[in-house]
Amino acid sequence: MKDLFKSDRFIKAAFIVGIAVILLIFLSGTQSFFSNDNTEGAEEQLEQRLTQILSEIDGIEEAPRVMIRLAQDGLTVLGAAVVCGRADDPVIKEKLLDAVSKALDVSVSRVCITK
Repeated sequence: MKDLFKSDRFIKAAFIVGIAVILLIFLSGTQSFFSNDNTEGAEEQLEQRLTQILSEIDGIEEAPRVMIRLAQDGLTVLGAAVVCGRADDPVIKEKLLDAVSKALDVSVSRVCITK
């Protein structure tokens, strides 16, 4: 058994396995880094689509600004904020709140509408 640990083949195999483990650890850490890029792209797409939807609401002259935050899974909406010049009108604010909560399938408590 002692001869096995001293052999060149064993040392080379152990070295290669060690390098492979280090690479796997590195790659598993970078996977979450890449998923954040995907999350940002998904947020931007949702923001653009939601801006188009909200611009079509009666009484809104200029397109509102929309910001959406997703969880790292890229699917779960953590919250949304909408800035609209007509948000001081309670009827418009209610329409915006209803449209955002239904479009994103989130509770109204996760949506902020402001002027």
